[in-house]
Amino acid sequence: HLCSSYCAQVCLAACLSGSAAEGLTPKAFARASARLREPAGMPAAASDQSTASPTSPLLDVGSEPNDSPNTMNKKTWLGNTVVKDDEDWNYVMSWTCVEPKDADVLMKDGMKILSSIFTPRFYDQWFAEDADLFRRLSKDEVTKKEFVNVIWNKVIELLTGETCGFSVGWKPTIDGKHFLLLIKLESQDTKEQLAKRLRYNMPLTKKAYKVKGFQCPTLPITLWQKIGWDKHDAVEVPAYLNYDSDQDREFKAQAKERIKLAKKLTSSWYDDGHEAGATAGDTKPTSPVGKALDAVGSALTGHKKDDPETLKAMYYYLKKKDMRKAIMIVLVEEMTLAEEKKDTAKAEKVGRLFDRCSQIIEADDADLRFSMDTMKDNVARRKARKEQWLSPHALTVEEYQNTDLFGKFTDLDVLRLIRRRIKDHMHAACLEKYGLIDAYNPVHHRGHIDGLSKSWASLSICNLLQWPGDEYNERVR
Repeated sequence: HLCSSYCAQVCLAACLSGSAAEGLTPKAFARASARLREPAGMPAAASDQSTASPTSPLLDVGSEPNDSPNTMNKKTWLGNTVVKDDEDWNYVMSWTCVEPKDADVLMKDGMKILSSIFTPRFYDQWFAEDADLFRRLSKDEVTKKEFVNVIWNKVIELLTGETCGFSVGWKPTIDGKHFLLLIKLESQDTKEQLAKRLRYNMPLTKKAYKVKGFQCPTLPITLWQKIGWDKHDAVEVPAYLNYDSDQDREFKAQAKERIKLAKKLTSSWYDDGHEAGATAGDTKPTSPVGKALDAVGSALTGHKKDDPETLKAMYYYLKKKDMRKAIMIVLVEEMTLAEEKKDTAKAEKVGRLFDRCSQIIEADDADLRFSMDTMKDNVARRKARKEQWLSPHALTVEEYQNTDLFGKFTDLDVLRLIRRRIKDHMHAACLEKYGLIDAYNPVHHRGHIDGLSKSWASLSICNLLQWPGDEYNERVR
């Protein structure tokens, strides 16, 4: 289950430990520190620590008794019975235990090793906080066991502290020679804060384009798609922006303001000189904006007299793509509700206003105007216009107001956030170089692997002969 060089050994026969998700706050760090107080570092050997105190990383200090390996789901894999305990961990570090014969060996060049492992800013801060340790390191007075314990404790403090906000757990391997330090990032608030701090690029949602009145960009279709051999739709490629939760909240707030304004505008337009008597779509689209404004008195929509100020306001707001979306979906929603309540008078009044707004939009689109002209009657014309503003072509009012600007964090995003944040403070490659760990890899989740093996990695004839696509890119990465 765990992607590491020791996956054949470890088999995950014991329950993974772990703390609750913590955010980037001092209070969260205090809680994490309380659970991990005096973690005792890496023991000299795992085999003689199986009954260690609750502060030892050998034990799961945060789990309930019924979380033991005997009560958890198990699975036979490669002839071994393993515990299915990899569900929510993201990364694993395989730490090497100190052999008893090397425990009391004095470390040489300890300061050099620490300065290589940790970034200068983190190292300098540690140096200022624990001068006595670095004095002893400079005189080669620190044993290997103490040295490894110091690094282990510092890594735990770093990962669970307010700079990272990760949750951690640890467990020994079956051979007792290694510890698996497990890392996860599960708090949504922590993900958002890390992404903002790291200026992490996140894709815009496809619905966000609709809110602003645009279509999500797509890649050019291939020759095979043109001739119909490749049935995949054109690949949508939304833009990427630096993640900012404040910008996301502002995006939603502006959408709600536009809906509020759209409802206010449409309500005021109902009674501005709109006489009853016209039927659904009773006039066809007329001239472009300039000519229509010059001929306000002759009534764009066939009514006796249109208020010039109202008509100008309609033109002004309907030329803004985001307001156009808001106004039209508000009209469609009100028209649909009136029809459901069998309020014929209101449905017809809203319908006439909807037709008028549609004509203003069609005035600038020759193709759309032509398609409306070819409708067999006025009822069919209004129905066609209405379908343009219904799902899946457009959003509902509720969706419009609550659409996120940025997409959700995927497993791949979480892995990248963890790796980048750790890299800002220490170098895992140096931990490997000095023999403190022998692997640092993402956790492979059994459910994900099973899903890929039945689809993307399937050896079935149908799968081998299918046209390549992009639907599995993120999952493969």
